Amino acid sequence: MNTHLGRHGRLITRPRQFRLGLTTIALVGAGLVLAGCPGPIGLKVEKVEVGDPTVRVKCTGGFQADVPLTITREAAPAAPARSYPLPTKGDAKTSNFNNVTTVLDRTYGNASPNDAVAFSGTLTDTCQPGSFLATFTAKEGPVPTPASKTIDVPALGYSLPGGIPQTNGNPSAFVAKFNIKNCAAAARAFTVKAIAANNTVPDPTVAPGMPLNIPGGGTKEITISGSKKDEHAGATYVVRVTAPPAMACSDQGEVE
Repeated sequence: MNTHLGRHGRLITRPRQFRLGLTTIALVGAGLVLAGCPGPIGLKVEKVEVGDPTVRVKCTGGFQADVPLTITREAAPAAPARSYPLPTKGDAKTSNFNNVTTVLDRTYGNASPNDAVAFSGTLTDTCQPGSFLATFTAKEGPVPTPASKTIDVPALGYSLPGGIPQTNGNPSAFVAKFNIKNCAAAARAFTVKAIAANNTVPDPTVAPGMPLNIPGGGTKEITISGSKKDEHAGATYVVRVTAPPAMACSDQGEVE
């Protein structure tokens, strides 16, 4: 109790009062929250496995090789505890190039169960297969297994010497000529299709008629004729080549 003399000499008694500072209240509240709700737990990566690549080769020899990564993490805690996946990061360096060029180093990094490393390059000679070595190093998480993998790029079995040339569609009509070489020792029946894309009138024509029989080691010229919809803009079309049992391919032609 708190007792003192008031005005006119009267004795006044009041109950003692206590005040708890706001900072103390905040700290006590935070302590209660922390005690009742622990923070989320980060799930570490236990292993990263390198899978078999999927390789796509274009008619002109450009290719993309997608190498899948399977990421395994430690088990999540039982409910109601919270968790979140920790990321894994690293480098994929390329070397030991065989019949491939312009294959660059890549990086990887993901917090999901799956990832992929996409390599791109060019077959020097599309009549021959190519390969390169990808070596993985980790910045966060374990080193992928296997730590290195040879990526095989299949041959097309034929080539387009000089590629598909860019043509002039002035004012609107265009003609593109390119060669197909059969790399096989035996004759093959080739089918070439031209498909209209951006600003191209549907159904460009292909000559000579298909299928086109090319003897082993031989070369034939293909002519594609078409028109632009808008003569003031560029255009594109898609070329598709099939030659069973060789690999099929597709590529893009451009018109100025």
